[in-house]
Amino acid sequence: MEQAIDEFVARGLVVRTASSRQELMDDFKDNRPIVNNEGKPEIMVVNIQKFKEDATKIKIDNGYSTNLQRIFFVDEAHRGYNPEGSFLANLLEADKDSVKIALTGTPLLKEERESWRVFGDYIDTYYYDKSIADGYTLKLMREPIETIYKEKIEDILNKLAGGVKVKKSDIDKNKIFENDTYLNALLDYIITDFRQFRKEQADDSVGAMIVCKTNPQAREMYRLWQERFQYAQEISLIKEELLGMVADPMMIHKPANKPLRAALILHDEGDKEERKEYIEEYKKLKTIDVLIVNQMLLTGFDAPRLKRLYLGRSMDGHDLLQALTRVNRPYKDFKYGYVVDFVDIKENFDATNDRYLRELNRTNDPEETGETKPVSIIIEDKDAIINQMKQIKSVLFNFTCDNAEEFRKEIDEIENKDNL
Repeated sequence: MEQAIDEFVARGLVVRTASSRQELMDDFKDNRPIVNNEGKPEIMVVNIQKFKEDATKIKIDNGYSTNLQRIFFVDEAHRGYNPEGSFLANLLEADKDSVKIALTGTPLLKEERESWRVFGDYIDTYYYDKSIADGYTLKLMREPIETIYKEKIEDILNKLAGGVKVKKSDIDKNKIFENDTYLNALLDYIITDFRQFRKEQADDSVGAMIVCKTNPQAREMYRLWQERFQYAQEISLIKEELLGMVADPMMIHKPANKPLRAALILHDEGDKEERKEYIEEYKKLKTIDVLIVNQMLLTGFDAPRLKRLYLGRSMDGHDLLQALTRVNRPYKDFKYGYVVDFVDIKENFDATNDRYLRELNRTNDPEETGETKPVSIIIEDKDAIINQMKQIKSVLFNFTCDNAEEFRKEIDEIENKDNL
């Protein structure tokens, strides 16, 4: 909600909010289209989740007004709004002359909850390839974990399972994945990888997010993270204070491996204000390096500096796409958002992407719109790209690559261009 408010304010609108259901109802009953004294365009932003448990019907009796046309924008429409017995149902009935527009990047496709059945037919569609081409989002780069670490982690899992393959109940699995031995090995990899990523990009401002399997796993990972870095952070702060007293500014420098700071974001950890402060520190102040999450922040969270996602939980459908696209916001000169894949999402992603492509093609006729069908590649595979580069290099080995004219002549001499 805060993100939506910031965006509207940045575009010159006066934003009003409602802190209670009664406040919202009072606003609905007011038939003035604008209430601010300056006559500026305005909009009300309200978190509909706050009212979902209230099944009391909303009644708006404004009489006929030629000056008032309500438009309801329902954002994040993939969140599974239930048209029966929820605040959404009441809202849809509140003002039958209003215009209702739902927005989502990943409409629900399961037949019983398809978004278009709840909100009506598509007004406009905009697939990821167009968003990438227009510069609004980035392609994704999927990176499987390195073989040596994968084998080490799998060996730890097998030992924790008593030599038996991990095919026990979900409870047993979760206990294994929440074990300190496993989590320490995971943290070894993530910390080393993230430091290396920042070094390769020559940019310490980029942030990361770790998606855990369970809330207990996220809590334990955060505890272990604090064990590693809390003392180092305290020492680092003392050093910074001492350096701040140095007269010569040239002597002040930041260590290459400064302590990495993490924040734990769970719906049942801390209070709303505390989570809000952590998010503010991550997004704007950039004083938090890594967010540790399970369910929260995987949809609607917009932080351009987030460029490395460590995915440790299997997902599919709109949940998977929403999680992946946390790293696809343009940031500086980045060409990709990066996903480190601990759970092998390729099959789930391909199936999910195929379902959305079929849904898009079902609702769009290229002959009518004049638009070509979307391409399906929005996520690249690092290993596949490396193999392609090796193949290209082996082919180009036979050509003169440091002289454009000689290279052109050699190409012209090949009669069968299909061989190229």
